[in-house]
Amino acid sequence: MSPDSLTFQFAENNSNAISLTEGKTNDELEKLDDFSLLKMAREGAVEAFEVIYHRHYRRVYSLCLRMLNDASEADFIESSTVFEVNPLFRLGSIGSR
Repeated sequence: MSPDSLTFQFAENNSNAISLTEGKTNDELEKLDDFSLLKMAREGAVEAFEVIYHRHYRRVYSLCLRMLNDASEADFIESSTVFEVNPLFRLGSIGSR
């Protein structure tokens, strides 16, 4: 699954998606640490989720590929992992330090 289609699906699945990043450029978001981005994503900032996803999806995919030795399975598991994490943003289970 491509990163762009995943972002679109996140936005569709997140009924509370709002632009909490208004006024911030993509470069400014890229400079934020993961904790700050997770906090914004939990509050519905799709752009923050995009940055997190683009920052980490290759590592997750690579790990899955090494473990499974099958590209299509690795792609499926990587995508599934993101969808498993997504509800946690709304529930407040991630980044609530």
